[in-house]
Parts: sequence; C-alpha cells; structure tokens
Amino acid sequence: MRKIVALYLTIVFFCLKGFSQTCVSGNCENGKGVLTFADGSVYTGEFKNNRYNGDGNLKWGTASEYTGQFQNGIFSGRGVLVVNGNKYEGEFKNDKPNGTGTMTNAKGDVYIGGFVDNKKDGYGTYNWATGHKYVGNWKDDKRSGQGALYFPDGSKQYDGEWENGRPKPKQ
Repeated sequence: MRKIVALYLTIVFFCLKGFSQTCVSGNCENGKGVLTFADGSVYTGEFKNNRYNGDGNLKWGTASEYTGQFQNGIFSGRGVLVVNGNKYEGEFKNDKPNGTGTMTNAKGDVYIGGFVDNKKDGYGTYNWATGHKYVGNWKDDKRSGQGALYFPDGSKQYDGEWENGRPKPKQ
C-alpha cells in the first residue's frame, strides 16, 4: 500500500500541476470552487492563493480519491485516501500518512495505529484477512520492540521482542 500511495501522490501533485486546468465554478483563487484538469481529474473545495487549502475532494483516475484537509496544495490534516481498493483514513502531513490512522488493503488486511512518513511506526494492531493478528510496536514499517502474534483462534503464536520484522533471537 505504501508504494501505491507514494506513486499516486507523485502522479497527482507533480503531473496534474502541468496539465491544463479550468475553474468551472466558484472562486478557485480564494474561496470555494471546482477545478477540472485535461485528464478528467476534478478538485472540489476550498482555495487560498490559487492552491488547495482547507476542506476538499480530489478525484483522479477511475478508482482514486482523497477527501479531507489540504494546506498549501498538499494533503495535511485529517483525510481519507482511496487508491485502487486500498484505503487510508487518518492524519496526513506533507502528502503522507503521519500520526494515527487506519489502513486497509484490497486483500482485507487492516492496520490501526501510528504512521511516520507513510510507514507503520509506533504502537499498532495489524489484522490479516486470514485471522492472524499482531499487536505491538512498529518501526520503519516493520515489527520492532515488544509485540505479540496471534493465531486466528486467539492463541498466542509468539509474545516477546521483535527486531527488523522478525522475532528477536533469545540471548
């Protein structure tokens, strides 16, 4: 999901800015308006100094949409990002998930917890669609520190220290 989000954010904010755009209604400089792009993408929401600022909705492609807060043209604050069946709902900073949120991938796996620069970081719970579950600490998108892995029946598979995504060998 992280690679998908990064790819689409790059496409949206670097490529779309180069496409011709038209304000089809409202005030797209300082106010509320609707801005359309030559590729069919549409932004509906608040503007300040010709940039997305405040609450808005950006749709691009056939299955990609962000609804939430913008600051100076980037995702910033609370929002929901949906990209090809993958969904992130939570806090954004600098166009990336930062803070707390919930990420659900197209397979049905769900992570609820902390994010830093679009990576799982801090305390969180990862529920696989298979029924397995990890509850514990994350660092740079990997299980790290104290955590427990559970079987689908709820019994513990492993409870202890993790390092680089794997159970830490006992000394």
